[in-house]
Amino acid sequence: MTIQFFKMQVAGNGFVLVDVDSVKDPKERLSPDRYADAARAMCDRRYGVGASGAVFLSNDNSIRVLGASGAMSGSGYDAILCAARYAFDSGRVKNRVIAFRSQTGDVAV
Repeated sequence: MTIQFFKMQVAGNGFVLVDVDSVKDPKERLSPDRYADAARAMCDRRYGVGASGAVFLSNDNSIRVLGASGAMSGSGYDAILCAARYAFDSGRVKNRVIAFRSQTGDVAV
């Protein structure tokens, strides 16, 4: 399986960002039950791209932030800022504010 990702950094923390809905073929789309495995593989500093965590972003602006171990991360404000930067750069934001739904609650940036 090929996963398109973006490696982003803020305040010395690197994140792998995956826009899960950018894959058009449903058979190739990464399902939420595989996020932990994907995060571990991609964040591995020897055999992956190396990162502190992974951010999985859906079209409805829900995000899941996982640490390099594959476990759900806490609030992950650095990860949310990376997701916001991607959202602004990719044209997802129509005005100057975007709201994300994360595992810890809604966050507006």
